[in-house]
Amino acid sequence: MFKKDHKKYIVGIDFGTSCSGYTFILADTKDPESKIFECNNWKDTPTRNAGANKTATALLYKGEQLIDWGFSALVAFQNMDPKDIAAQNFSIVQNFKMDLYNARRSGDTCMMKKSCRYIRDFLSCMAEKVMQDIKSATKTGNVKKSEIKWVLSIPTIWEDEEKDAMKRLVHEAQIISKDADESEFMMVLEPEAAAVFCLKKSQCKVVEGDTMLIVDCGGGTVDLSVHQVEKSVLRASRGALSQSTVHTGGPYGSIVLNGRFAELLGEIFSHDFMDAIRGDSPRAFYDLIGVQWEESKCGMNDLTTPINITPPQEFRSLMKQRGISIPEFRSVTNKLRFTAEHLAKIWNENIDNILKLVDEQLTAVGGQVDYIFIVGGLGNSPITQKAIIDGFNKHARKKVFCPPQAASSVVYGASLLGFDDSLIRIRRVNATYGVEVKENYTQRNRGKYDELHLGETDDGWAYERLFEHFVTCGQEVAVDDVVEKSFEFEVGKNHVDVIVYKAMSPDVIYTDEKYVKPLGTLKVNRPTGNGVSNEIIVKMYFGTVMIRVEVFNSSGQAINHTFDLQEV
Repeated sequence: MFKKDHKKYIVGIDFGTSCSGYTFILADTKDPESKIFECNNWKDTPTRNAGANKTATALLYKGEQLIDWGFSALVAFQNMDPKDIAAQNFSIVQNFKMDLYNARRSGDTCMMKKSCRYIRDFLSCMAEKVMQDIKSATKTGNVKKSEIKWVLSIPTIWEDEEKDAMKRLVHEAQIISKDADESEFMMVLEPEAAAVFCLKKSQCKVVEGDTMLIVDCGGGTVDLSVHQVEKSVLRASRGALSQSTVHTGGPYGSIVLNGRFAELLGEIFSHDFMDAIRGDSPRAFYDLIGVQWEESKCGMNDLTTPINITPPQEFRSLMKQRGISIPEFRSVTNKLRFTAEHLAKIWNENIDNILKLVDEQLTAVGGQVDYIFIVGGLGNSPITQKAIIDGFNKHARKKVFCPPQAASSVVYGASLLGFDDSLIRIRRVNATYGVEVKENYTQRNRGKYDELHLGETDDGWAYERLFEHFVTCGQEVAVDDVVEKSFEFEVGKNHVDVIVYKAMSPDVIYTDEKYVKPLGTLKVNRPTGNGVSNEIIVKMYFGTVMIRVEVFNSSGQAINHTFDLQEV
């Protein structure tokens, strides 16, 4: 558990693809589970979201200038004259969280730059809102960011590079210091936060020994993990969670359905027509996808009942101008009708992807758990729930359940984890980490490695480019487990550079294998002073969400160092 003596508040932020929110807890409370403050007074919240504790993850710009954020940005954009949008270069920005993930994989540096800017701007706005609400709720004077422990949730599919980028962006948003430790800032995985919520606030009597599969279906991603409930090391009366499987996930959240709806419109009207709407009438495009379709999507109970959507006036005007007449549009009622066949095109593939992820997690634990909890915004959908219950009800010994406030499970769990990080005791690493080493060639190890990695050195022959494992993919690692390795400064050099490698396979042998990549470089400068040893001790913690590194000299004194990941 973190030291609360210099923090007054713990703030959990669920930075979501579609919607974002926060909760906070007073650091000195004795009953955090019943003393969680949630924000449900977001400005310009639509009627369909009344009482919700999240706002839209949206930004409104005029050129490069940020004008508004959250629901207010969407409302302002909807109320604008189309001519003003074009003339004054207004733009609405959404779904930028996932661009951080997509840009690194596609190598799109422009997308990456924009995504980082948008994330930084949004988190800055969120932090200011948090500060104002804490001040109002607690009736205190000035609230300082340094008095807060900030907890940020992230998807399981994000790798070390995205985690590193997020911490950097939180710093650039002037929320935390550059070298913030875990008493100031921590990240939590979304299904872990949801698991804590389900353990503490799900209305199910989860007891010691129970296993629970978390299926967190959000706006951008679906994230899953299986946890077993153990006794907390620090609080015997409270449960602690041990991760039973390597977490998995995929980009199968609610925005995928929005994208498929847009694709379907292109098939119905032509892609040229939809491109014209998107380019010339961005407000109409948003109204159709972000308002009309969003309301219909959230209200759907099955895929057999057709739905009717009223396209905005600008959309209908362009249809008339182009002489478009299609059977799906009923001019008498001004409604577009989408049949069961249309709805199946939108939903079925995404549901299949979610069910595949559920099956993989259950297979990894022998096919049975005690509970399957369905959470997240898309988890609230009756269609999602029915598909999971129909497919896997027999795999839950006790219950398949979507708890009340399922869409808020992550934001509640984040602040609870920030208050008591001992609630997570064991994690499973999702990659293999290690360093490159050599092994002198001898008759004893002859044939141990392939001859392509046998090379001549100053001291004779040696096997080179060998991958020495620190931890192996799938390995069970306690949060406070440490991997320790010593290095020495070479003669005439005043620094040590250690490249840490990463692989997704547990069976990696060489650093030049196809799916091995350098993760980052640990840089240590030689300490000054008489009698300083050439040896340094490196300690690495892989049981935390972000890899933590400590470096000491042979006398146990901490040494300054940097661990720079490949830049995102």
